[in-house]
Amino acid sequence: MPDQNKTFCPNCNAEIKNPVIGTENLFINDLRVEFINQFTDNNSPKYCWKCSKELLDQAFQEFKRQRTSKLESKDKSSSRIKELIVNVPIVTLQSPQDWKYQSLEIVSAQSVTGTGVFTEIASNWTDFFGKESIRHNEKLKNGEDNCKSILQFQAFKMGGNAILGTDIDYSEAGAGKGMLMVCMAGTAVKITNLDELNYNTDKLKELENQIKIDQEADLEIEKLSKYNSLIPDGL
Repeated sequence: MPDQNKTFCPNCNAEIKNPVIGTENLFINDLRVEFINQFTDNNSPKYCWKCSKELLDQAFQEFKRQRTSKLESKDKSSSRIKELIVNVPIVTLQSPQDWKYQSLEIVSAQSVTGTGVFTEIASNWTDFFGKESIRHNEKLKNGEDNCKSILQFQAFKMGGNAILGTDIDYSEAGAGKGMLMVCMAGTAVKITNLDELNYNTDKLKELENQIKIDQEADLEIEKLSKYNSLIPDGL
């Protein structure tokens, strides 16, 4: 019959000794218990330090596997989203012909580009209209493309599938330091007759699915992050 004055580990049944006498069999904290139960087949309410060592190692390996899988899924979906987002129509017209749509809300984006335009204009007109002009235009185009992607992604996340009435502006940023801000804004809308228009509905449906996968991966990665403090360096 077990000694009623003694305490035993509910997992391995080892006696839990008084810390003054020995510390090898003390219970691990609640977060480690949760970690073991989450990433192994065990479900004990407590674990002593002795039996938890091997179980923690098992849990670490499963945690690493799941985290790697989620990060790979996130990277894959993010890459595909970047490829598909260009299929979201973005136009400057206020009411395109044959479009039937529901207006959602304004979307906007800003991109600061270091072009050196203002200093180049003042110091070297020949360069500005030659090779430098091409480089500046490329940087500005990159800023515009970045803003477009942001607008398209914002619109799609709120349930839209197009942006209309889009406006683009440029302004100096940094008080003469050659920084140019590209600003873009438009109205996110949900086109209700996509099948009647010349847009790739299959790509838009795939984009919707990839965004869901991306958001689910974010949630799973966030759940795993609560255990980051338990992970050994290098794992």
